[in-house]
Amino acid sequence: MEHRMFPIAALTLPLLFMASCHDANQLQQDPWRFMAIDYSPHEAYRPKELRKLADDTDRDHAERRRMLWLILRAAGEKDPQFRDLIGRTDLRRDHEFDLALAGYDYAVNANGKALDFILKEDAKLSRGGDHSTIQVMSFLDEWERTPPVIRTHEAHADGTGGTAVTAFWLTRKHFFPEHCAAFQRKESAAATR
Repeated sequence: MEHRMFPIAALTLPLLFMASCHDANQLQQDPWRFMAIDYSPHEAYRPKELRKLADDTDRDHAERRRMLWLILRAAGEKDPQFRDLIGRTDLRRDHEFDLALAGYDYAVNANGKALDFILKEDAKLSRGGDHSTIQVMSFLDEWERTPPVIRTHEAHADGTGGTAVTAFWLTRKHFFPEHCAAFQRKESAAATR
C-alpha cells in the first residue's frame, strides 16, 4: 500500500498549458500556488497555529492537512518548540503524521534513525509517484542521502510525481538556499568530469 500525504496537482496537461501562458514573474514568485499546492513556504510561519492544531484532538480533514504542512514547516525552520509532538503516540499512530514527525525529528534533533525511517518508507514505494516521503524530505537540510533518492523518483516521474519532485527542489531552494547552491555546484562539477 502506498501512503499519500496530499496530492500535489490534479492534471498535468492543463498545468503545462498554464505554464506556457502564465506570467513568468508570478510563477517565479510563488510556484507552489501555481502548481496547485495548498501550502507555500512563502506564507508567514505560524507556530501558534501549529500549537493550536496540535492541542485540538478533533481535527477535520482540512485542519489535519494544514497541521501536516505546519509540522514540515517547523522542520524547515528548524524550530525546536514542537519537540513534544515527536513523542505523541496519538499522532505517531497515523502514518502521515509519523513521517512528518520523523522529518521534524531529523531536522531539529539530527536523529539519524528518523531519517533512516523516512528512507526505508520511501524504498517501499514505486518510483516517480507523488508520495508523502518526497514532501517530508523536501523540508530537510540533508544533502548526502536524500538527493539520490529524489533523483530516482525524478527519472521515473510524470504527472503529479514530476510536480512532487519539482516542489522538492523548490522547497529546498527556499529554505536552504546556500546549501542548495553548493549542492548544485557539486553536481555540475561532477557532471563535467
